Amino acid sequence: MTQQDQQLTVGALEAESAARLRVLLGVLAEEERARHMLPVLRDELDERTRWYRARMGLVRRHEFSAFLDFAGLTPSDFRAQMHTLCAVAKVGGLRRAEVSARMPRYRGVFSARDWLLRRELRREGL
Repeated sequence: MTQQDQQLTVGALEAESAARLRVLLGVLAEEERARHMLPVLRDELDERTRWYRARMGLVRRHEFSAFLDFAGLTPSDFRAQMHTLCAVAKVGGLRRAEVSARMPRYRGVFSARDWLLRRELRREGL
């Protein structure tokens, strides 16, 4: 396996890990939304769907339908994911202060790559 192949494998694993964390976030947000009895209104769901389709360039109905076929999704599957995104936004609003308070610690812990890169650049005199 070449170094490029190894990097692609590591990149794929990191992407899978990040996707799993986002799915976990959605699961927890749905539970928290239900616990607080926060409804996801039809207008919110429609707006989230419009946002997604516009962001992904899937505005035309036939393109959106072709995308769903490609992704192996039914319209109900897609709508369920939009519902989850709405739940994440609602719970994020509830926990905004707590999330903001924790951001410096998170950024600090995950600045290790930046630190390592800067350290290597200093060693090389750059």
